[in-house]
Parts: sequence; C-alpha cells; structure tokens
Amino acid sequence: MSTLKIIFVLGGGTSNDQLSQNSLSRIKQALVFFRSYGANHFFLSGGIISKNQTLSEAQLMANYLEANGLNQRVALDNASLDTWQNIDTLFAWLFDELSHLQSAELPKKIEIDTISDRWHLRRIKYLVDIRLRQYHKSFSGQIKFYYIASPFKPTIRRFLYEIIAYTLTWLDPWGRSWIVRRNRQHHTQS
Repeated sequence: MSTLKIIFVLGGGTSNDQLSQNSLSRIKQALVFFRSYGANHFFLSGGIISKNQTLSEAQLMANYLEANGLNQRVALDNASLDTWQNIDTLFAWLFDELSHLQSAELPKKIEIDTISDRWHLRRIKYLVDIRLRQYHKSFSGQIKFYYIASPFKPTIRRFLYEIIAYTLTWLDPWGRSWIVRRNRQHHTQS
C-alpha cells in the first residue's frame, strides 16, 4: 500500500445519547468527504461525557455511519474526554496498526483528514504539530494531516470556549495543568 488514508472525526458533544448539532455536522461532513475522496479507515473519537449518557460519542457517530450505509473499517476511541486525548489515542492506534504490518506492507505516506468545526481545528493543528515532532522518527514514511471544517456555525459560547482552550493549550501544551487534570478527574468520577 503506498498511501494509507484515514478520516479522523473528533466529537463535538452529545445530549441524552444523541449527537449534538456540532457532532452531527462533523460526521455528516466526514461521510460527504468519504464519498468524494475515499479512505481506508475512519477513526471516530469521543468518550462518554455525562452521567445520563450510555453510548460514547464515537459509538453514536459510528451508528450514524452504519445507518447511512457505510461498511468501511471504523476504529472507535470510546474513552477520550478532550482534544489532547483524542490526538494521543489516534497516534497510539495508528502506530499499533502499523506494528502489525511487514516492512514491505508499510505505507510510504499516511494522510489523515481531520474533521471538526473551524474554531476547533486551530487547536487540533497545534496539538498535532507537537505530536508529529515526537513521532517523526517512529515512521520512515510521511504523515500528512489535512484539516476539513464542518459547516457548523458555532455559538458565541463555543467560540469563547475555543479561545480559552487554545490559550490554555498554548500555555500548557502537554496538558499537565491543574485545570486539565481537574477536568479529567471530574469526568472520570461522574
């Protein structure tokens, strides 16, 4: 295989085991993108983020793809609670997949089409760049990320959230701050 193509969709919220408009917009965009350009895998990311939820965001997105006739290989990240974890889990999954291939089977290029809303993509790109610097020696080929914005129009609240999150990410790119730890602990205790 010369190129491995992955569509990476990050969750955008749920309510009562239903995708939020933001998440729904992202998975619809992923389906349109897949039908236009194809891919070897989908990687859907998002855990259970509230007490009244029984299905992860990733599972809800996979259900949407299945209901729309997609029988492509879908990998689910059912545990991630934030963008940093989404990206970490993607890289862990990717390198695990590559570890099962013989050297002659390894792709020369990996293309990861990342789908989220346009405000979230800026922070994703920043975090991916950090991870790529760490992993560049683990793979002899080229890993290229492409960023595709869903048509979702964020609210002012979502816009402000992304500005604050991007600033915190910039100040603490490794996610070690007390705010991130507190947020992760809150979600795991809920």
